[in-house]
Amino acid sequence: MIFSFFRTVLILLAATVSITVAQKAPLTIAEIGKERITDTEFRIRYELSPFITQKSDRDIAQRKSDFLFSLITEKLWYLEALNSGMSESQLFRFYYQPIEDIHLRDALFKKEISDKVKLSADDVTNAMMFAGIELKTAVIAGTDSVKLFSLYNALISSAEGKHDSVLSTYRSSGLSLHQFAVSLGSMKDAEVENYLFTLKQGECSSPLRSELGWTMFLIREKTSKPVEISNQSEVNRIKEIVRNRKILLKTEEYFANLLTNIRIDINEENFRFTAEAIYNKIRKRYPDGFDTSMGKLTLSDRDFRELLSEFAADNLKRPLFTLGGETATVFDFLAKIAFDVLTYSSAEKTHVYQRLNVSVKTFVQSRILTMEAKRLGLLQLEGVQHDLMLWKESMLAHFLKLSMLDSTRVSDDEVRRYYETDIYNDRTQVYLNLQILTLTQLSDVEDALRRITEGASFDEVTRSFGETDQLADSVGMTGLKPAAVLGSIGTIASSLELNQLYGPVRRENGNYSLLMVKEKQRSSDAPVIDYDKDKEHLRNYLAHKNITEYISDKTAELFKKYGVRVNEQLLSSIKTNDVYMFTHRLMGFGGRISAVPLLDNWADWINVPQLKKVLLP
Repeated sequence: MIFSFFRTVLILLAATVSITVAQKAPLTIAEIGKERITDTEFRIRYELSPFITQKSDRDIAQRKSDFLFSLITEKLWYLEALNSGMSESQLFRFYYQPIEDIHLRDALFKKEISDKVKLSADDVTNAMMFAGIELKTAVIAGTDSVKLFSLYNALISSAEGKHDSVLSTYRSSGLSLHQFAVSLGSMKDAEVENYLFTLKQGECSSPLRSELGWTMFLIREKTSKPVEISNQSEVNRIKEIVRNRKILLKTEEYFANLLTNIRIDINEENFRFTAEAIYNKIRKRYPDGFDTSMGKLTLSDRDFRELLSEFAADNLKRPLFTLGGETATVFDFLAKIAFDVLTYSSAEKTHVYQRLNVSVKTFVQSRILTMEAKRLGLLQLEGVQHDLMLWKESMLAHFLKLSMLDSTRVSDDEVRRYYETDIYNDRTQVYLNLQILTLTQLSDVEDALRRITEGASFDEVTRSFGETDQLADSVGMTGLKPAAVLGSIGTIASSLELNQLYGPVRRENGNYSLLMVKEKQRSSDAPVIDYDKDKEHLRNYLAHKNITEYISDKTAELFKKYGVRVNEQLLSSIKTNDVYMFTHRLMGFGGRISAVPLLDNWADWINVPQLKKVLLP
């Protein structure tokens, strides 16, 4: 089963470290015109993102070959998209701009925050001294300092066993009481945390003034376990706690300095214009209201593409705010919320407007940071340029493929002809019953796969998400149907074995699907197809066949046009970690992205043996 090789892992690639760490001179594994793929790039892309094909299953050598030829195909389609001017298209700019912006903010974070945070010897010594201590405390808080000091005096005057009775006398005085565990790094204020560590079990801190009001800690229980200095991983963990706390304080200081004397006024008219358009899009998708049992509502890529096409060019250029001569527009705001995958728990207008109001405030802060990064010239940094090029190549190749869909449209006559002749005359037609789980965000896919890794069945996980795919019912089952009726998913599933979990598959609407074949047969006695009901599914199936043929032929043409060389001997010698995983990169100032762009599985669309025949020597 393919999934037996697949583990979901969240690697916290440091926000301050680019993935382009060079250890030795890279070797060229493939050449595409003037472009090249090195063994370093191959290993990074291969190890840091999932890649599953129908062809290779457990064959590691075949999987590497499929991955390399998919990577070559991506480069070829990128070059073709670049030559066609697609990098100047509105759609590409819409999805690429937030990628560029988040990398700029990450570079700014590295320059202004993380590179400036250094640990002193005292920092490390103090941390090691308190690292093994854990406190179970009762936290008493309130706005009336007189009452809190009165309680403090009563507690320090009473024996430890009498504390609860003392506290009970103050429960009606407006003071709140809750439990809190204190360990190294659990509190924002290191000075207060260190003070608490010096207290003994049964002691009470003096009342402390904070942004929450007046607070006092009663030490219920204190345990201590010395840190093993020889355990380097534990020592590094402790250092990281201290470093992260200093980074947080440094970030707050940086924001205070950056935002001083900056006043941003959002253009109310243009914000409401944008919010109304988004609200109308939500209402169009859910005319009968939003079923809150679904948990959340998210606009899809298709929804945003429709918004872009529905807005006049002048409306997309409407300004939301201006700072330092640079204007943030409606287009910029839409791109940001599409990238962030903004969710809504209700389709009510008030809720939608509230969510967008919060989002536009976050957008302003992000935009200020991006503008500052540009002002400092961080876009020209080698590491930033390298990382952005990976995304640019991947996105342009994908958008060029999407643009070809129009050329593979299937007419009503073609669908009718296929229905009346091919399906019922084809004795080898495959009939499938699939279980499908379709999710909008990769983080949800990651969560589903993690749960399966931990022992949950695919059936249990699918049921927990409810009805997620239009092809399936509330438990994710399609029922026994011809593969043709199941569209592109049916084409993929036709070559899978029973109970074989496959995915994630990137769908036409930008969502991701996991699927499993529950039943499979080849029989003319299988259920009869309802033409009117399944017409569009048949159309999608035929369109998928057409686009597959087109991509295969087009890629063969590009192999000849750009001239491709492959060093297969070097490929076989590259040592890789073959545990598949989702890998995310946490970015400075917030947000996360895939550590590397997910590689489209071009190997399932192209004829690799045919392509090898046209390789240059």
